[in-house]
Amino acid sequence: ANKRHRVSLDGDVDVNGNGDANGAPPPPGGYAHAPNVDTRPKDAPGLAKDEGEKRRGRRMFAGLLGTLKRHRDEEKAVAAVTAQRRSVIEQAETKAREVTDKLRQHDAASGAVQRAR
Repeated sequence: ANKRHRVSLDGDVDVNGNGDANGAPPPPGGYAHAPNVDTRPKDAPGLAKDEGEKRRGRRMFAGLLGTLKRHRDEEKAVAAVTAQRRSVIEQAETKAREVTDKLRQHDAASGAVQRAR
């Protein structure tokens, strides 16, 4: 029956008692003291129920990180092999062009010599 009434800045009366101990209103747009309520459900993901579950989660996370690291390392190795193969192919193509050009020059020179006779 002893409810405190708070009058806001615009003159409205608050009968819920959301002011401070002296009856002063909370700051505009908010509460003086936020309610201490956990709004997450008890079975929310990310809330460990006990230490065993925390350890299990850490082990699983560590395993996942290990798997990701292994795949990243394999990707680097594959990329290195691919780059090496590309380099060998480019060298072979360059050598083939050089040989083809030398043969063309030789054929052109031998044809010019035969025409000169």
